[in-house]
Amino acid sequence: KKDAPSGTAITLAEQVIEALNRKKGWELGDQESHENKIAIIAERIDPAPGTHHVLYRSSIDDIEIIHTAHN
Repeated sequence: KKDAPSGTAITLAEQVIEALNRKKGWELGDQESHENKIAIIAERIDPAPGTHHVLYRSSIDDIEIIHTAHN
């Protein structure tokens, strides 16, 4: 994606960072978060103009929130 990450992805990451004292920022490109940063992965997959997945992973379970833009 040319303009990666999207503004929505950055906003979502910043809101998570605000709520988690252990996260100090975000980074683009890695599949896994580093110790103190949230990973943002940007892919262009047609035909959806924008789909965002927020994944909370622990040793017990995963919780995923999905936002899909239709235009």
